[in-house]
Amino acid sequence: MTLPATVTKLKRSLSENALEIRAILVVACLTLACGVARSASLPLPHFIVSDYHGDQIRRYDAVTGNYIDTLAEIPNAAEMVVGPDGFLYVSDFQGRRIHRVNMDTGASTVFIEGGTLANPRGIIFGPNGNLFARGSDQINEYDSGTGAFLGAFTSGPAMEAPIAFRFGPDGTLYVVRGYSPGDHTVVKFDSTGQYVAEFGAAYIHKPQNIVLGPDGDLYVANQQSPTDLDIVQFDGRTGAFIRTVVSDPLMSNPLGLYFRNDGSLLVASGDQRIRTYDVQTGAYTGDFVNDPQLVFASSLLLVPEPSGVAILLIGLGVVFRRRR
Repeated sequence: MTLPATVTKLKRSLSENALEIRAILVVACLTLACGVARSASLPLPHFIVSDYHGDQIRRYDAVTGNYIDTLAEIPNAAEMVVGPDGFLYVSDFQGRRIHRVNMDTGASTVFIEGGTLANPRGIIFGPNGNLFARGSDQINEYDSGTGAFLGAFTSGPAMEAPIAFRFGPDGTLYVVRGYSPGDHTVVKFDSTGQYVAEFGAAYIHKPQNIVLGPDGDLYVANQQSPTDLDIVQFDGRTGAFIRTVVSDPLMSNPLGLYFRNDGSLLVASGDQRIRTYDVQTGAYTGDFVNDPQLVFASSLLLVPEPSGVAILLIGLGVVFRRRR
């Protein structure tokens, strides 16, 4: 290649790169502006709360607990989880459905329905990205893209009456189960769905939910009777009982649990309130939400504020996809 041709090629390359850099900056600015505009119209972070008897998904300011708006109307809205695609997945407990909700528009579609799906209170995305939901004495696995049933991840006698479940960071599955006295336990399965052990029978009574705390321990919410309600803690490695964290008959029906960074625990207690407790002392410290329009709070999750870096990366991704 001659020197003039080389110079011409270099100029063209610099010109194209300059255009691309300008395009990146424009897209980045636009995406940042969109993020700011969205934050102005909808406070971020905020909590999403499912209202089982109110058949709706309501949003609340994460700082004040004030009501923002109703995201969607979902019958028998129970458990919720945000998928890897950014959509909200909500279980319809009585209708044996899982709904997929656009968190920007509130538009919803039925993602999974019928089959072996049984009163799906517990739903969660697993380490492999697939959706897991409660079946008839088993935990079902579904393709996260299509909703196609992939089979039972766990089943057998140890899976009688599963209530709720969580995956540990190593892929271990913990299932709290049992409706009849004497069979209320946490069952532990390895990352392939094979039975490992069970524990907690002496401390679990009519379990409502199980969550992994920020300390890696397991917390189980119990409703032994209308006046005997508590949340108990187990060692996340050994399953050994540690303590009763909260014991409060005013919890009514402790279904949804969320640990905040300030050391407090929020409890969706099956009424119009989200109650706040000190994790260390178990003391009730007030209502985070007290909304007369909230009929039966059954679960809650936090929608975090996207970082500027994340928004910028979205913009860059758009440019480079267009380039290819």
